[in-house]
Amino acid sequence: MNTEKSRTGAERPELHVVSATVRQFIRVSPCQAFAFAVAVPWRRLLRIASVALITSTTFAANLRGQALTGTVKEDSTQRALEGAEISLESGNPRTRSAASGRYLLDNLREGRQRIHVRLLGFRPVDMLVSVAAGETKVMDITLVRMPVALDTVATTERSTLGVGVGFEAFDERRRLGFGKFVDSTALRSNENRKVVDLLRQFPGVKVYIPSAPNHFKRVLVSSRAEGRFPCVLDVVMDGALIHRSTGASTPPDFERAFDLTSIDIASLAGIEIYRSAAEIPGVFNGATAACGVLVLWTRRG
Repeated sequence: MNTEKSRTGAERPELHVVSATVRQFIRVSPCQAFAFAVAVPWRRLLRIASVALITSTTFAANLRGQALTGTVKEDSTQRALEGAEISLESGNPRTRSAASGRYLLDNLREGRQRIHVRLLGFRPVDMLVSVAAGETKVMDITLVRMPVALDTVATTERSTLGVGVGFEAFDERRRLGFGKFVDSTALRSNENRKVVDLLRQFPGVKVYIPSAPNHFKRVLVSSRAEGRFPCVLDVVMDGALIHRSTGASTPPDFERAFDLTSIDIASLAGIEIYRSAAEIPGVFNGATAACGVLVLWTRRG
């Protein structure tokens, strides 16, 4: 019987010191290396070389890490979308899609993880992705545009007060003294902050974190309204009602609620916050606006 092959790992002490031997071998001089090669049996040298090769290959793969890549497109037109933010649930790492729609999210850990995709004007996407060790997974992402239809509101307040509807009347509405306003100058000086952090400073509203499965969202609710449930503010973007509140007496639909993390300060030209029905101008006062209204104006050009 070949005794070399029949020996168990416990009886082959050279395997337990391979890594230490390799490290020592790397540090020796050429003369010492030659003496080592002469003294050590050739089979043992082969084992040491094999272990060193496997270790170096694994180390190189770990350096590369795991990655996710692909193209972000619009659902209805298949048009490439630029500026979509792709990130882990923790927020880091994160990246944005290029003009071609291409993105690369690297430095991912091995295994299953939740990915968030956000782009202003589109419904957020959240998905579980499984990435193998050393894998660069290719995955295209399709985003669906949010509805842009604005409900017709019958009111005479606009003609009485002379308050305009669009962003051009931003300063006119601010002069009335109702609500809170963040103009373009203030937004430009706060571009290093997040929208949620900016909104937290205003009394009368608070940033609410829903329970799972919508725990990744940040939703603006009234801290003044009384009821059994969080009173989520209506959201108007560029004059279009994109989220209608259900009030404080009905459980909120957090699946459809506007996620404050889906928008960056850099993309905004103005913010209006009306914290109760008493503050809301008629142009934004829908049937369920008792919780308040968050009005967002995006930058053009």
